[in-house]
Parts: sequence; C-alpha cells; structure tokens
Amino acid sequence: MVSTLLAKFKEISDAYGPALTKALLEDDLTDFKGIFLSDEPLSVVLQSVEGEEIHFTVGDNVELEPTMSWEEFHVTASKDVKTQDYVKTISESCGVLGDRMIMQTARINKADEMYSEAFFVVTLDETSGKISMMEAFSFIDVSTLLEKAES
Repeated sequence: MVSTLLAKFKEISDAYGPALTKALLEDDLTDFKGIFLSDEPLSVVLQSVEGEEIHFTVGDNVELEPTMSWEEFHVTASKDVKTQDYVKTISESCGVLGDRMIMQTARINKADEMYSEAFFVVTLDETSGKISMMEAFSFIDVSTLLEKAES
C-alpha cells in the first residue's frame, strides 16, 4: 500500500506543474481538474497578506455549494499571472507522510527565473487516488484569489 501511495504522489507532483501551465496558458482545465476529486469540492486553505487563514472550496457540483467553480478559479488564478511574463509552473514532491504529501511549486517567467514559489500539504483520497485537499504555504500574491474566496 505504501509503495502505491508513493507512486500516486509522484504521479500527481509530476503532473501538477504541466497541468497548471496548460490551464493558465491554453485555457484548458482538463488535465488540471483530472488530478482532483471530481465528485466533491476541493478544500483549499490559503493565507491572506494579514496572516489570516482563508478556507474555500472549488468544484462544479452546485448542489454541494462550492465557494467557486473551477472556471471561476481559473479566471481568478489567470489574472494573477498575466502581467508576470509567466511561462510555466514546475512542481515536485518533497516528502510523504501517510495520505499527505508536501509539494513544492514554482512559477517561471520568460527570463527563466523563478519569481514565486509555494509549498502545499496535499491530501490524497486513497480510494480515487486524487487530491481532496490542498493547504498552501505561499510566497506569491494570491490576493485576487483570496478576494474571490472571501466573497
């Protein structure tokens, strides 16, 4: 079971960066949404500039009342990168403990510089092998996303 979880986490961390890059640059969310649970909203925790934890959910099943749809999440996340000469997101696993992984991500600009990074505690739904929750420890300005989550 442990080796299965490790393999799944490696698969997720390898897929996350390219999937987010495709979503942000090509407006195609298929691969990105594919790494998350589809039958219930994804639980996300971010920190505001003031240090307050912001909890919200993302999903397309309106009956489960997510804070925002995947399309709203995409539009909001895209606004944060358009002026930053964004080229891609890279991601890798930094360690696994049970059904949780620490994943590091970084955004790369046209000068091939890492201009922001974040660390996530990612929780895996063991039945589906998909992400059920993400907690971000971020060094990027996600104020637009936080505003949407708080509304």
